[in-house]
Amino acid sequence: MFVSPKRLKGVRDGRPSIHAINPSLIIILVTINGSIVHSMLDTGATHTLITRSLLNIFSHSPIQKTSITTAVLGDANTTISVHGIVRLCICVNHIPTYVSVVVVDSLSVDLILGMDWCRQYNVVLRIPQQEFLLHHPQYGQTTVQFQDNISIPVRLAQSIQLAPYHEHIVCLLTPISSASQVSYTPDTILCKKKNIFIPDAILRVNTFHTSILISNLAKTPSNYFTKIDLKSGYFQIPIAEDDKEKTAFVTPDGHYEFNVLPQGLMNAPASFQRVMNNLLATGRWDYAAIYLDDIVVFSHSLEEHQRHVDEVLSILSNAHFKVSPSKCQIAAPQIEFLGHIVTATTVQPKPEKLQAILDIQPPRTLSQANRFLVLQIYHDHPLSGHFGVHRTLSRIRGKVWWPHMRASVANYIASCNQCAQHNILRTKPLGHLKSIEPPSAVFQVLHMDFWGPVRTPSARGNKYVIILTDNLSKYVTAEALPDCTARSAAQFLIDRFILFHGAPERLITDQGTHFNNNLLRTITNSMNIPHSFSTSYHPQTNGQVERFNATFAVQLAKYCDSEKTDWDLYLPSIVYAYNTSIHSTTKLTPYELAFARRPKSPFDSVSPKINLPPPQSFYPYLQRVRHLLTTKARTNILYHQCRWKKRYNQNRRDVSYRIGDLVYLQISAGRSKLDVRRIGPCTIIDTSGQQNYLVKNNLTGQTDWCHVNQLYPLITRHLY
Repeated sequence: MFVSPKRLKGVRDGRPSIHAINPSLIIILVTINGSIVHSMLDTGATHTLITRSLLNIFSHSPIQKTSITTAVLGDANTTISVHGIVRLCICVNHIPTYVSVVVVDSLSVDLILGMDWCRQYNVVLRIPQQEFLLHHPQYGQTTVQFQDNISIPVRLAQSIQLAPYHEHIVCLLTPISSASQVSYTPDTILCKKKNIFIPDAILRVNTFHTSILISNLAKTPSNYFTKIDLKSGYFQIPIAEDDKEKTAFVTPDGHYEFNVLPQGLMNAPASFQRVMNNLLATGRWDYAAIYLDDIVVFSHSLEEHQRHVDEVLSILSNAHFKVSPSKCQIAAPQIEFLGHIVTATTVQPKPEKLQAILDIQPPRTLSQANRFLVLQIYHDHPLSGHFGVHRTLSRIRGKVWWPHMRASVANYIASCNQCAQHNILRTKPLGHLKSIEPPSAVFQVLHMDFWGPVRTPSARGNKYVIILTDNLSKYVTAEALPDCTARSAAQFLIDRFILFHGAPERLITDQGTHFNNNLLRTITNSMNIPHSFSTSYHPQTNGQVERFNATFAVQLAKYCDSEKTDWDLYLPSIVYAYNTSIHSTTKLTPYELAFARRPKSPFDSVSPKINLPPPQSFYPYLQRVRHLLTTKARTNILYHQCRWKKRYNQNRRDVSYRIGDLVYLQISAGRSKLDVRRIGPCTIIDTSGQQNYLVKNNLTGQTDWCHVNQLYPLITRHLY
């Protein structure tokens, strides 16, 4: 059974839309040997192309060798290997078209219909109508619609790279940089942001550091303030011709050097400040304050202020400086300048800058103040190292003492924000084990997951394995796939399970886009299948299938060849061996528990004799056998769950949170060595069961469901 996109029009399947990546692509649906394929119509391609991985999916005529071994893509740079030519029947709107297709290694789309196919069938594009006409000499004319809401495999979304538009980049950088001929240039590091990073360690070593004075706005109270912000201030300062070569850098497009002052050079701020001081500050300290590209003009009266602003703007204009109007404030009663709020009578820090200090409970007595200062010195100071209770106490003892000193130190360190975010927990993760009660029958609760990708695809183009495990019987169904898309997951669930065993009562998966998407949501809702998701970065919820993943991967590695390209051939055998072996938990084979009979092995020399009861009593007999097997399996599962729970909970603290509690959230992926291990504070805004909490990040406003062992309580600091 194929889940047709036409029947689920408008339903997204969790993958990126092809038109969101490149809206100019012409994508159509074609059929090859009964398989529906997304193909791209490319009038810029001279030949029709197909990837080896797609060709391996269906039967075809032998590949004919050709003298052409490589092909060049449209960018005139990328070369791909050609394996030969194969004759294929490609059906469009049920009309067969025959064409010789060039077989290649990889493409952005698995099938490209080129100009040879377009000429052969007199294809006429009608772009405004989002369609094209195909003229077949035997079947006549047909209209084919472009696909405007389809998805592509995850591998394509990950492999797309934007080619450098050399001329465009040079045009943008011409005012800032120019080509360089010097031979000593640092490499350029492209970060995931709008800036680039150019190491200048050698230049820093050979540069003398200079300092410059800045004005003090606190000494100049006024009634009117105008704040002027220069547009790309550093780039408005030209570099002397003899010094340009010192700023040279290298990119994939060649060597460049800065024409204007770049940010980050050792003396760049001082040089910029000196230019602004020489231009504006001399003789104007009583009504102008300058800090780099921020200029504040202040005056007592409005008429005086207008004259001062006109003078400053005139000087900037004569010096060819440009301002950013959107960042300017004119004749305001108060402004924000260098993290302070400036008014006619006061210069105060911004309230949010003081919030961290204001949140600290102030000492009420002299002894409390002394204790607080001692703990700050012997714990927070860089010379103290933010160490734990034992080391901090050893520093304090012998110098000071107060009642309950150990408890005070322990609370101070436990409530330290830096320690809570960075310290490695030396104890077991919080939270006791909560097991899923086994269902009353087989194929009621299912666990599904993807395994992969493998580093080298198989000879058939497979990179992933989708696995489905029954909670009670442990019976496994698995299939090798070339991708891990939502459509593949839905196809597998329907074709390999529901059409054989019926709809389950519950489906458990992780939160990957191949499971958490509109396509699978529509299918489960229409079949009345509750779909549960494991919490982020907590695979134990889906532990049934995760355990099999670890088992079958080891077994596959023992059988596949040295190139690791035939592993998918052994997958059905490994699954069969697993399903017909005694499971350590149920003490039964998954096959016997699923089908209420023992499997007949291919290695059995003599067929076992089967004595069946009379027909009228066979069904009650079968029900009794299934009931006995199910009861035995549930009893064994509950027994092992009790043992696992006792072992897991030993020396482990169980915690629970209420709505409104503040916690830290563990970062499970994407952190470097010096990044925080936990972010926060976060707020509990909802609960699900005893161990899952909906957590809101107070800094970003993002919410996510988290398991209790991913949370760390925020400790309130006491008075000392």
